[in-house]
This record gives sequence, C-alpha cells and structure tokens, in this order.
Amino acid sequence: MKIGTLTTHMSDNYGAVLQAYALSTYIGQQAECEIVNYYPDYLRAAYHGRIKISDAKSLINFCFQALYAGARKRRSRRFAAFREQHMRLSYLCRTRKELTGAAPQYEAIVAGSDQIWNPDIHGFDENFFLTFCPQKVRKYGYAPSFGVSSLNAEQAAEVSRRCEGFTKLAFREESGVRIAKEVLGLSCPQVLDPVFLLSAEHWRGLKAATAPTGKYVLCYFLSDPRGSVDAMCKRFQKEGYAVYSIGFSARDMVNGAKKVYDLGPSEFLAYIDHADYILTDSFHATAFSILFGKNFYTRTDGKNAKRADRVVSLLKACGLEERTYADADASSLSFTPIDEEAVAACLADSIADSRSYVDGIVEECSQTV
Repeated sequence: MKIGTLTTHMSDNYGAVLQAYALSTYIGQQAECEIVNYYPDYLRAAYHGRIKISDAKSLINFCFQALYAGARKRRSRRFAAFREQHMRLSYLCRTRKELTGAAPQYEAIVAGSDQIWNPDIHGFDENFFLTFCPQKVRKYGYAPSFGVSSLNAEQAAEVSRRCEGFTKLAFREESGVRIAKEVLGLSCPQVLDPVFLLSAEHWRGLKAATAPTGKYVLCYFLSDPRGSVDAMCKRFQKEGYAVYSIGFSARDMVNGAKKVYDLGPSEFLAYIDHADYILTDSFHATAFSILFGKNFYTRTDGKNAKRADRVVSLLKACGLEERTYADADASSLSFTPIDEEAVAACLADSIADSRSYVDGIVEECSQTV
C-alpha cells in the first residue's frame, strides 16, 4: 500500500517545508508514503523569479536582495539539503498530464496542508484539489487552507465542482469548516496543522546543532516588520539580550537587530527552540513556539489581518488568545510566562483527534488493498 501527499513543498519557506515533512512522515510511520513532487513551471518562476525594477520601492528591494545574495544562496542550499535528507519525494511532475500518469501508483492521495486551496495564490491551481486522480485512487484532504474567510459565488461554484469525489475532508481553520458547510454541505472536522502530528522531541531531533549562545529575542516576520523589531531592540538590548531578525525585509536596514538570512529548516528549529522570547507574524513560527513551550507573541494586524484566522484558530485551541498583538503595541507587551502544562492539556484532545483522522485514512486504505 502506497499513499501520496500533495502540497507546496518546494518553496524555500519554513512552514511549507516542515508541514509537508510532518504529514508524510506521520503517515510513513504506518504505511509507505511519499510527497507527490508536483513542481510546475509557474511555481518555479514564482519562487526564483527576478525582481523587476519599476519604482523606488522595487529598486530598494533589489539593492537589499543583492546585498544579502550570498546569505540567500546558503539558505537555498540548506533547504535543498533538508529535502534531500529528510523528505521522500516522488519523481518530478511538472504538468497535469504527468500527475495523471503518476496517480495510479497510489492507493490514496492526501491534499494538504497549507494554503493550497487559496483562490488568491498559485493561480487557484486545480491540481491541488486532486481532480487529476482516476476513480480508483481515494482522495482525502488533511488541513488544506482556503486562506480567506469567505468565497465569492464564482469561487464557491468552482470549489464545489473540484471537491467532488473526496472520501474525507478536514480543515485547519474554523473558516474552512464553515466554508465546507456552506459550499459543500459537509460537516467536516477541524484538525491541527501537520506539525502537531509529531512530538516536540521528534522536531528537536531535526534541529541544527548550532544556535546563538546567551540570551536572545528572535524576530521572524513574513511581511514588513514595521516597528516591531525596532521595539524589541530598544526594549531588550539594554537588558543584555541579543535581537535576531531572520525574516527578509528591507525595513530591517533601519533597526539594530542582527540579520540572519541564511537559515534552513533545521537551523530555523534551533533558533526557535533556544530563544528566550519570540515575536512573529508567521503561523508556523507560532506553531513551533507552542510546541517548544516558548514565550511569544504573534502579530495579526495590517497585511496579516486577511490570514489571521489560521493563527487565531490555533491560539484558541491552546487557550492563548491573548498572545496576539498589533504593531503599535509591540513595545508594551508583557511577555508573562506561558503555562506549558495548561497549553499541553488544551492541545491533547486536538492532537489525538488529528492523529486519529490520519490513522483512519491509513486504515481505510489498508482495507482495500
């Protein structure tokens, strides 16, 4: 019996790679499993395309990228090494025809996780809905995210068509569960992101051996950090803490943080695990902060507001709703210690239910072999 998973695993993005690793690894503990290596040309171009200079902002960004080009190349090599060492991939599929040819080798394919069903990214690629699968291949969804709180009429009709034939669906966000009810007429369970399928001890076994020594604050922002990193520098550096920024934004040029732009997935895990305080707008940095019992806050204002549902859903499941903040409040955050035992107790049932859902997929597939 062989099961495939399909997600966006080739982006040099910590969350994308680690969630892809998590789902395939957890399934792989019970059955033969690999990630369907779908890497179409449009994604390759999006991940590795050059910046087009059209205005002052793009010129600044171009210069910033050029300044740290060496670090970014090291980062890319570390991502490639992680995939090579830790992730089992199928042969490369660049087109729908190649996916159709690959599908029959699997008893089932699981779509998820991450924002693979977001109508605003990836050109709303139909292949992430597994419509290329022949009827004999079971189709499942584990925590695919729409990335939006609602769908318009055209998007809803398209999702309804694409989701025909799924054996089971489960979503990561409350909004996903609601959309499934409204658009598909299905009562679907809510599950955790795949990274929670694996234990903190498992993740620590993957982290790099080196991380900063001494006390430090870790800042990781996927979007413009605005004043957040600067606020951490002004607050914590005078108390003897180093402040590291591992995001990649030209705004970092005007703060006093140490810039570390060459981390791969294993280094990312190490930097989170050894940090004293963490400030982020990343869902997966939030997830690993929770897994490792770190003292953190997650920003949900500005550009992050559109995708805040996934973070809010996670924090609600952990009893940590108060750990969100707006940029203007960064300098006044309390950073009171988090009760790890209480968080673990809140998550225990959700983790058990999420694992049970995946276990059920494997069991159903084994009965048809």
